[in-house]
Amino acid sequence: MEGGAQLHLRTVEEVFKDFRGRRAGLIKALTTDVAEFYEQCDPG
Repeated sequence: MEGGAQLHLRTVEEVFKDFRGRRAGLIKALTTDVAEFYEQCDPG
């Protein structure tokens, strides 16, 4: 593959660690951070 994207194989552990981090971030954004975001958008 000249000039193309290189294939990077990941282990099951790497995929799971990535998934777990993204899931935690989404849950935090949808629960904890939503009140702060709402306050910034509508202070009154």
